[in-house]
Amino acid sequence: MVYQDTKGDASGDVTHTVQPIELGHSSAYKRRFAGIKLAVDQEPSSFATNPNASNADFDPIPPSNRTWTWKAYVAYWMADAWAVSNWEVASSMIAGGLSWRMAIGACVLGNFIMGAVITMNGRIGAHLHVPFPIIARVSFGYYFSYFVVVSRCALAIIWLGVQTVTGGQCMEVLLSSIWPSYANIPNHIAAGQGIDTKGMVSFFLYFLLQLPFLCIPYTKVQYFFGFKSIIAPIIFLAVFGHTLHKAGGTINNSAIITAPPTVKGSVLIWAFFSNLNSVLGNYSTLGLNIADFARYANKRSAQNCQAFVIPFIFTIVGLLGIFTAAASTVAYPEEVAKEGTPLWNPVTIVGLWSASGSSAGRAASAFGAIGLIIVTLGINISANSISAANDLVSFFPKYINIRRGQILAAIIGAWLCVPVCYKHPYITRPSRLTMQCSGKSWLQHRSSSPS
Repeated sequence: MVYQDTKGDASGDVTHTVQPIELGHSSAYKRRFAGIKLAVDQEPSSFATNPNASNADFDPIPPSNRTWTWKAYVAYWMADAWAVSNWEVASSMIAGGLSWRMAIGACVLGNFIMGAVITMNGRIGAHLHVPFPIIARVSFGYYFSYFVVVSRCALAIIWLGVQTVTGGQCMEVLLSSIWPSYANIPNHIAAGQGIDTKGMVSFFLYFLLQLPFLCIPYTKVQYFFGFKSIIAPIIFLAVFGHTLHKAGGTINNSAIITAPPTVKGSVLIWAFFSNLNSVLGNYSTLGLNIADFARYANKRSAQNCQAFVIPFIFTIVGLLGIFTAAASTVAYPEEVAKEGTPLWNPVTIVGLWSASGSSAGRAASAFGAIGLIIVTLGINISANSISAANDLVSFFPKYINIRRGQILAAIIGAWLCVPVCYKHPYITRPSRLTMQCSGKSWLQHRSSSPS
């Protein structure tokens, strides 16, 4: 503490007023948390001199960070296609009244359309190396583009939450396989909430597991996609192979394969195009904001392979989903009767592997759950968190970069959106799933052009 003299009035008399001044009081917080700052780093060569307008993650990608080759995009879509949601969308079309052949036709047509749209929209990102929120300003202007970005961001966060629910279910299967007593944990959550204590613990553990993976730099994340592109096909082929084997090696006797469409005439035509729209809606978000990933391309043509990779891989996943659902009606008749529908969720099938209680069954279930956890982590990074993060950066570039945006989106999606999924589980039923995808497709179409 020091003292300061204050001079007197005009008469020349000098008064010495002693005032205490506490030195260091205003900077104590800064000294204690010197390594922590709210504002993100801004590159000296930033295109925007105002930190409220851009940051290093929002600027055009410099040549040194354009690390994605065509192989990275193949790995990206391999990681994206092998997902529980894609497996379910194809097989759930049958619940909408289509035959399995018509469901595959809708998948093939929809995936070819999406492949073309994604490749064309990705061209501008590969050329300018800027994210979707910047490109949206071309069509909508600076201010109205924020409406489009908000719409896209909300969908990404909601689906990030839905995929986190799936990851929590996988975690529950894993823990129940390793410690069977885990399945008998007493419930302390009120009835009607759609979740019990073990489900909440599993969800929370998956949420914590997910956070470090969201911090992988965008220049390195393609290696994780490559790893997932190896693990995911093994897991899903194992689910299909085991279910087919348990069904006697054939699906010809399944009602899904033998039954004709359950609707006819104009209703059938409407059902086909409605389900086609759900295929488009499943990845309409990436069709809109593919520039968030195309901007990392090392050359403009690197992302052109998407036009062929997307329809090929997604059609295979759709076929396996339908055939597995068909085999489940023969392999697990009691469980199908209990559910009232074929087993279109691979997490449910993996959980049944440990039903016998044998060591081999529990081990298979545990490894299958680990594989599905890796699958869900990959889909949340590739399809949801990075996209949501780029949108959040556009709102507050001074304080949010891609890493912070991913963490923020995960928190919002998990703890604000997810309770609806648990309390109203009907939204994950087959017909509701296709309805969600159809609505998502319509909203993203309106966001793709101002006309």
